[in-house]
Amino acid sequence: MTQSYIWTGDKLTIDDLVHQMATAELSREPTIRDIANGVCVLTISHFLGHEWYLQHAHLKTTPQDYLQPVFDEDERAIEYTVRVFNLAEMMLHLQHSEGFGVLLGRMNRDQIQSAFAELQFGMLLYQEQLSFRYIDSDRQDGPVCDIEIDFPHGTVVSAEVKCKYDGQPYSDSTLSSALAKARRQLPAEGEGIIFVKVPTEWTALANGELHLPSALCAVTDAFLRNTSRVLKVIYYVTVTTPGPTHVRQSHAVTEIANPRLPAASPWRRPVFRFRGSYEWVHIPEIADRVFALMQSNTGGPNA
Repeated sequence: MTQSYIWTGDKLTIDDLVHQMATAELSREPTIRDIANGVCVLTISHFLGHEWYLQHAHLKTTPQDYLQPVFDEDERAIEYTVRVFNLAEMMLHLQHSEGFGVLLGRMNRDQIQSAFAELQFGMLLYQEQLSFRYIDSDRQDGPVCDIEIDFPHGTVVSAEVKCKYDGQPYSDSTLSSALAKARRQLPAEGEGIIFVKVPTEWTALANGELHLPSALCAVTDAFLRNTSRVLKVIYYVTVTTPGPTHVRQSHAVTEIANPRLPAASPWRRPVFRFRGSYEWVHIPEIADRVFALMQSNTGGPNA
């Protein structure tokens, strides 16, 4: 369903978000959980419109929707919370990225899971402090990649993003087809990267490390041995870990470099190093700021 709301490019700062939440008229005293949910609703509605939120992330959303909330099953409730928090955080941090509106357009065309994966790839690039831009395929003829990345050594690399939907079973033929399609979308000239988001159930956790199936690695290796255009394939997965007081979402990647690359090629080194030197504000942190400001405004214990 096409939405009538179109983001005008108006930026939403965290300070503005905190102020809007802290001064909103509420029917009852909110809990921290209520505030966090309100922060997400305001953020998503700012960028995609409140109608979009009601259609895709509200209690009345259809069960098949990626963001449909389910609170009668603990595991699915956790997944909903993590996804909505992640979406709101990505929008707040990536709104200044070139071509950000392109992703909003895709989400408005109900390409939610694939656009979500592109936002997550942008999140990783942002956290790695790499300059990038989303490409509008509707305005160009022929094969068009999803993202262009500027690396520090002056190389511009095209990246194609693929998303294997949650619940989709693994098969060699499905993966091989996705990789071949991604290669066709890369420009005929220049170097490229393929980024693939895979379901958590495709992976295994052993000794604290994330592992991909041997069959997947074999298919990827065979694909790379037959191309010189693709520098590497980067697999991405999210892992949700519930705790006693909070839920943690981890982001993990496995990078498989083209075996045809020279041994000294810089592309044999990881693109994503997770150095933790970036600034990324999480929804619970914003909710804490809102709560503190509410207490201050009402003369509460934090005044």
